[in-house]
This record gives sequence, C-alpha cells and structure tokens, in this order.
Amino acid sequence: MTVKTHRYEIVGWQGDPKEARLRWRAIADQCREIVNVIWQQWEVWHVQQGNDVAVQEFAASLRAYRNKEIADKPKLEVKCMPPELNKLIRKKITERFPGVHSRVRELLLNITAQRMVGKDVEGKWNIWVAVLLNRQGRPNATHDQPIPFDRQNTKPLKRVGEKFTNYELSINLTRLPGDKKNSPSIEDCVQLKSRGSGAVIMRRIVDGEYKFCGSSIVYHQGKRKWFALVAYNDHVENVENPLLDHTQKAVLHPTRQSPWALWVGSRWQWFGGRGQYVASARHRLLTQRWSRQESYRHAGSANKGHGMRRALRPIDKLSNAWKDFCKTANHTLTTQVVNYCVEQGIGHLVYLQPCGDKRGTRFLAMTGKVEGREDSTGWDWSQVATMLAYKCKAVGIHLEVKKCDGIPCRKKESNGRSVRVLPVADRSKGKRRSSKEPAMV
Repeated sequence: MTVKTHRYEIVGWQGDPKEARLRWRAIADQCREIVNVIWQQWEVWHVQQGNDVAVQEFAASLRAYRNKEIADKPKLEVKCMPPELNKLIRKKITERFPGVHSRVRELLLNITAQRMVGKDVEGKWNIWVAVLLNRQGRPNATHDQPIPFDRQNTKPLKRVGEKFTNYELSINLTRLPGDKKNSPSIEDCVQLKSRGSGAVIMRRIVDGEYKFCGSSIVYHQGKRKWFALVAYNDHVENVENPLLDHTQKAVLHPTRQSPWALWVGSRWQWFGGRGQYVASARHRLLTQRWSRQESYRHAGSANKGHGMRRALRPIDKLSNAWKDFCKTANHTLTTQVVNYCVEQGIGHLVYLQPCGDKRGTRFLAMTGKVEGREDSTGWDWSQVATMLAYKCKAVGIHLEVKKCDGIPCRKKESNGRSVRVLPVADRSKGKRRSSKEPAMV
C-alpha cells in the first residue's frame, strides 16, 4: 500500500470568497507560528529536564563503543516526545491560537513530532538528537505553512456540476469564540477542479476504491491561487512477478561524470545521456535569477518598498521551475530503470543514495553551476528513492536503498585486528574494484 498525493486547484467558493481567502491566509500564517512554538516548547522542556546532557553523554558512550573502548552498546533513555510534554505543548498552542480549529492544531503537532525523528542534514542522527547535541539549531518555519486536514474536520467528497468534473470539499479550519469545549467553527465549502488523471483519482476516492488520507491546503505565491493536496492510499499490495529472478541484482549509481549508471552483472548500463540538458537548464535558471536580483538591487528608491514582493515574485517561479525540472527528470529515470529491470528479468534493485558530503559531489548536483557563485540548486536524491519504491512495488521488484556518505568505517579481520575500510561510495579509490563489488563512481 502506497500513499500518494495529487494537487487540485480550488476554483469554487460558497459565500464571500474574499473573506474566506483572507481568513485562510491568516490561518496559514498562524500555522507557521504554531510549528515554531512546538519546537520552542520542546527544546525548552528538554533543556530544563537536563536531557541535553544525557544525550551528549550517550553520544560520547556510543563513540567509545564504536572505538572498542567499552564492551556494551549504550542505550538512549531519553524519549523525543513523552506524553507529559505532548500534553504541555497541546495546552500551550490551544491557549495561544484559539481561532485555529482544534484538529488543525493536533495535526500540526503530529506532523512536527514525526519530522523530529527524521534524519538530520548529515544523515547521522535523528533531528531531535542533533538539536540536543548542538550539531544544528532547531528548525524554524519562515513561510506560511500548509493547512492540514483529514476526515475529522471535513465531510466526504462529492461530485458537483452537470458534467461531474468538479468535487465539493466541505472543511472546518476556523474556530469561533465561545465555550472552550463547545465553541462553533466555520464550515467552508469549496470546489476542487479535477481534470484528466486527477478526475480518475478523485472518482476512485469517492467510490471507495482509494482511501482518503490526511491532506493539506496550500497557497501558491507565484500563481496566487489556493490548491488542495489530496492524499490517498491506492491499496496496491506487493506484486509477485514470476518472470523476475530475485537472485539477479542491479545497482543504480548517481555518478560523477554522467547522470546515472546501472551495474548489471559485469557491465554498466547508462541512463540520462551525457547530461547536457541538466547543465543548460540549471545555468539558464540561475542566470535569470541573478539577473532579476541585480536589476532590483540597482533600482531607484521609488521602485522599492511596497513593490518588493512583486519584483521578487518571478524568483519564486524560477525556484519552482527547478524543482519541477528535477521531478520530471527523476520520473523519467525511475521509469526507464524499472522498465529495463523488467525486460531483463531482474528482481532485486539496489539504489545507492548519496547523503552527507556525497550529496554535492555527484554530476547532477554540480553540472551547470557557475564557479565562484553559491546557489541552492542541488538534487533531490530522496525523491528518487520514493519514486523507485512505489514503481518497483507495482511490478514486483525488491528495492534496497543504501545511503552512502563517504565516511570511513572500521572492519574486524579474522586475526582480530581492526582495519580502516572505505565505504561503498569510495571503494574504487586506491585499488582495483572487483566485478562482484560495484561501487559509486
């Protein structure tokens, strides 16, 4: 079973649409403050309890265990979100944001708690552990956040219109002043524009073939429109494909000199061509972005001030254009790789996902950049893993994701000596690599 998301434009509003849009913008701004308050209260509580010292002692003990200085592996006794802290944060955000629906606050708390247990930038620790270790600061929301919703603050979707191309969404996001337990809320009825594959997905959600999951509402600053990101579960179980041989394994590499390479048996299979299209797209978008920034910097004082958002709006479009380009390229790659594995009867696919220092050393993350100029156009390696996950699942291929960060590890030999070994990502350095041991190139 795979949870997917489809974006629908909100086109129809019942009542005063201007008033509803302003109210939603205020809620999105408050969602940003709620996320920051959750992180703030979380960090303050852990520091007051002395958990930061406990986590630092655990990290020191774990380092000693890996260096064979102690025999027993240490265990971290500190919990990320204990029940008493969850209750304290819930009370805090309820008192401070009474105008936000209770379900929206609860979903934001759950989403933030799930993100805390994710990996940090280096890929070594959970985010909450890295914050208590002072290896990074606590995450801060600097922009309006998506407004989450699920079955508890919405009504079932239904078709509207003569051609049944739009679907009605009734949602409660705003809470009115009143009694603490029985305060009323405002119900907003909007229409979702569904066309093409979006109409097919929405029809299956309404018919019960797909399960409706937690979704969100976002405002697109560039298009100046509201969109509903509807999440659904397609109920696709693991497929058993008798034509695939699960003993055959292929390893997918993002290389340094070309976009992608697939190691099959004793040969390389290349994907993505030479990658000139990536370099030209990145260079074109960076040049346009820098040109607009320079033009605004040297503009007269009369053109600045209130016109800043209007002048910088195209820059947001250019940033979204690069994200769309990466997503399209990743879709094309994953489809080609999965189809190739099916044609060759390969039932086991290994994806070497760069992490840590390796993220910026691959061809797709470097080609087309201007020397001496910093930019934020990297490559979404985790998106490739997500796409491969559901595409391999649909055809019966077993997917294995290995993260390569280039950090040396230690291996114990038969004679008891501990030797320094390079990870999979760097084993091609300094020695001839065996055909049975593929490495990231």
